[in-house]
Amino acid sequence: MRIVSKPLVKLFCLSCLSVMVMACDVAPTDKFSGGGGLNLEQVRGSWLIVNYWAEWCAPCREEIPELNELYAERAALNLDILGVNYDGLRDPELAEVIVRMGIAFPVLTEDPRNYWGAEMPQVLPVTLVIGPDGKLVANLVGPQTRASLLAVLE
Repeated sequence: MRIVSKPLVKLFCLSCLSVMVMACDVAPTDKFSGGGGLNLEQVRGSWLIVNYWAEWCAPCREEIPELNELYAERAALNLDILGVNYDGLRDPELAEVIVRMGIAFPVLTEDPRNYWGAEMPQVLPVTLVIGPDGKLVANLVGPQTRASLLAVLE
């Protein structure tokens, strides 16, 4: 039996702990429906709106034009918008639903909510507002308007 020195064991444990802590800070790279992707660290410094929607959700369909309008203004507002399909649809079905619903902003194929410690939405629509520092600022339940979202950003 080989005996390992206590300092070596401590160094190994600290190394493992460091790797685990660093892994917690690494943002996932999420893929968009239709191709492309984004590392969530890329949007630091900007506001980020993450909207959970479903085709069967009438209030979701009502707020999509509001989100599209904000998405068109995103550069001037220092803002990014991402969608997440609540039902977990995958391409090509997801791409077809995006077209049917007229969604102009990117839709992720994976749910990024764990990155901010947000819980799975129980009702729809739900909109997460992430500050420029990368922290969750608001978890908004119900349909949002351009004005209601801009109010949170102020």
